[in-house]
Amino acid sequence: MRHNFEKLLSVPPHTIVYDWIGRDGTSQKSLTAGVLRQHALDEAQRLSKTTHKDAIIGIATNSGPDFLIGLIGCIYAGRTALPLPGTRAGPGRKRLLDAIAAIKPSIILVTAAEIDQLREPAAQFGAELQIVGTADVCNVEPDFGIDPEISILQFTSGTTGAAKAISLSSSAILANAKFTARAYGLTAKDTSFSWLPHYHDMGLFGGLLFPLLTGMRVAQMDPLVFIQKPVRWLKAVVETKATVTGGPAFALRLCLDQIPQDVLASIDLSRVRAFYCGSEPIPGYMLDEVADRLAVTGLDDNALFASYGLAEATLFVAGRPGQRQGASCRIYEDGLHETRIVDLDRLDWAPPGTEGEIVISGPSLSKISFEKTQHHFEKDGRVWLRTGDAGHLSGGRLWITGRLKDVLIARGVNLPAVEVEWLGASCDKALNPFGAAAFSVFTDGVEHAVLLIERHRRQDVADHNVLRQRLRTQITSKLGLTLLTVAVVSPGALPRTTSGKVSRSQAKRDYLDGVFWDPLNDQN
Repeated sequence: MRHNFEKLLSVPPHTIVYDWIGRDGTSQKSLTAGVLRQHALDEAQRLSKTTHKDAIIGIATNSGPDFLIGLIGCIYAGRTALPLPGTRAGPGRKRLLDAIAAIKPSIILVTAAEIDQLREPAAQFGAELQIVGTADVCNVEPDFGIDPEISILQFTSGTTGAAKAISLSSSAILANAKFTARAYGLTAKDTSFSWLPHYHDMGLFGGLLFPLLTGMRVAQMDPLVFIQKPVRWLKAVVETKATVTGGPAFALRLCLDQIPQDVLASIDLSRVRAFYCGSEPIPGYMLDEVADRLAVTGLDDNALFASYGLAEATLFVAGRPGQRQGASCRIYEDGLHETRIVDLDRLDWAPPGTEGEIVISGPSLSKISFEKTQHHFEKDGRVWLRTGDAGHLSGGRLWITGRLKDVLIARGVNLPAVEVEWLGASCDKALNPFGAAAFSVFTDGVEHAVLLIERHRRQDVADHNVLRQRLRTQITSKLGLTLLTVAVVSPGALPRTTSGKVSRSQAKRDYLDGVFWDPLNDQN
């Protein structure tokens, strides 16, 4: 992987390759190829002198140039990098401490402003703190070896269970970067903009590392800046002249809900060629609704598309710009990666259009994990990874219907949890379809359904009892599913995964522990 960065950073040293974007959408700090390369080599020289080649290096800076320098420094030094949430207070703080406890990195890279916040946990787990950007200047490039198995550690999302760390080799990362670039049609002439969390999944690989490996200029914004005011995302895309951007479905929903149409009409997105929605499953109607609303921006209708992936495949599995069909993902075939559907009843390949488990094969897959996260099997001379996701293939497209574990049963028919959640949210505009958890519980040996759903921020419900009863009636009449419990909860009340999705498994545990309670339960 170092060779690919050397190719990128051997461009004229004054060429800007990275921009840190502020609240006003303009660059607050830029890195040229020469500066980024020199700072990364400085970090690499220090790491090569002070750590063993098998050391795990945690990078706990908040998003920004320091994180990028630390990450590429690890790559240059041939050390395993562990990208971590920054030290900022909030849900990410707990993820940071949990990750340090689980992996126990040898060294944690931080900035001078962040070091005091990590002294105690670092000492507790025996990790040494080092400040990014204080290494001696590297006047002579060290002779670092190139090891195809040197890796970056990434946590799985933990949607249906506890998140687990997996090891992604350099060869897997390079394979997925090339696979993604070809599927999306990206070249070094493109510019990428991302506000996504920098330490994981779409933000780490799709927003930062893959574009750099492709030779693209990268612009990045703090996630909080977007969350506080979603229009900043679209305005920054215009300001940075980005041609590639994207995010999860909830982020697009925020834009629809919070950006007035007259403001959208003042934003020019005609330059964007690839606008991916990478959270699965996506409501079938949603991308068409987004495209209709964004038409006034000049966004090409073919630029907006659904994309599917998972941590165990580095990131990308399916999705291409082009004519949309609902929330399906166009398959890109490169002769190396393959996506199939397994019929779980026959344990054989499912016919086209038949639902089953999505399985994938190819050089992008993780080969090593700290704990076994998924089942592998061999068939037709290939090793396949069971994703745990349900879907079907038809007409060169992948349709994702939900997680296999997130299925409720009504009158003998399997219902994806997400279908129950979307239908419930349609009952009232105050309800958030991306802040919901539907799951089953057993009482006296009988399976019952539960729906927990958040209201949107800055919106309230006039009569909770009336709304809960409406939810019960809607779901029973449309899906034939009787709900034991319905609870409308405050924004952010449901537990989230490392990628920001609701964790149904943790929500279920919280429910069973009595965290959520429906007063109507005593009467129904």
